Amino acid sequence: MPKVAETTRDNSGVLFVVETLEYLHRGGRIGGAQALFGTILNIKPVLEMRDGRIESVEKIRTKSKALDRMIELAGERIAGRKPVRLATVHANAESEALSLMEAARAQLNPIESYCCPLSPVVGNHAGPGTVALTYMAGIA
Repeated sequence: MPKVAETTRDNSGVLFVVETLEYLHRGGRIGGAQALFGTILNIKPVLEMRDGRIESVEKIRTKSKALDRMIELAGERIAGRKPVRLATVHANAESEALSLMEAARAQLNPIESYCCPLSPVVGNHAGPGTVALTYMAGIA
């Protein structure tokens, strides 16, 4: 792997929250009982891409708290490295993605930021209402 790709991989990440667990269940990412109880309890897991796999970071009771926690987690992972670049990505949840970006900008002070829709393939697996925060830090 080229050095620039390794550096980028090691200094970037993706955190996201889904609106419903139904699409993760349909895609075989979680079991039926997990989806049922998560839905009943209004659980909004904060998920992260790690080594090409989706991993659960935390289970939070409301989506607004989960979105706030994503910003905190990104700040922890950035750990003071500069410059910071951010993007919010969404599946039919543009207003939430824009609000997330506004809050993330205020806390993480990026030199660049973008908001864009998810690809249809990823959106199909995560479901409508999915919002992600991606970051890259320490790369000039």
